[in-house]
Amino acid sequence: MRRLQAPHKFAGEAHWYVLSVPKIHTSLLAIPLAFTLASCEESSPITVENTEAVANGYVPQGEWWSWAAWEQDGEDPLGDTTGEFCALNQPEGVWFLAGTLGGHADRSCEIPAETPVVFPVVNMTGSVAECDAFMEAASGSAELDGNALDPVVLQAREFEVEIPQGELMRYSCGIWVVIESLSIGEHLLVFEGRSGGFTTSVDYTLTVVES
Repeated sequence: MRRLQAPHKFAGEAHWYVLSVPKIHTSLLAIPLAFTLASCEESSPITVENTEAVANGYVPQGEWWSWAAWEQDGEDPLGDTTGEFCALNQPEGVWFLAGTLGGHADRSCEIPAETPVVFPVVNMTGSVAECDAFMEAASGSAELDGNALDPVVLQAREFEVEIPQGELMRYSCGIWVVIESLSIGEHLLVFEGRSGGFTTSVDYTLTVVES
């Protein structure tokens, strides 16, 4: 287990203290949210190298976790209750959305047209064994404008997370959705996920504008 001496925030069933990252539930999104330094005033951009693959259904888990973990307390995508931080640190060519740390959120978000949208219905990061147990109990659904979306179920995969203090290799698993792009105008995206005793749900009002 790699340890970095840095302050961070966590929720849910993550039982650890100094950046030791064993078990993190996100949308089941209880992530150690801000593996961030208090002195870090500017966030580095997150880069998704193969945006064409994302448009064809590839899930960039490592980049999503970097995005979710990067921001400082109070401006993170998981704790966002209104959508005001929706655009923060978004990578070029892909738009990430997030669940909650537990419970429900209603968010409004303006996003660019012709951009793939990626989000986990429910997911976590931990060991392979923890992912296996998590996925046995995981379920969820997503709808766009009243139409069911087809999720992608991902078992434990190793990936790299970039945080202000460096890089971490993690395993992640979950139920994900990739939307190739959205037409210009307003859309309602609703999703919910659960695993064990954890539940999360978000209603996103998405306004798609010319990029």
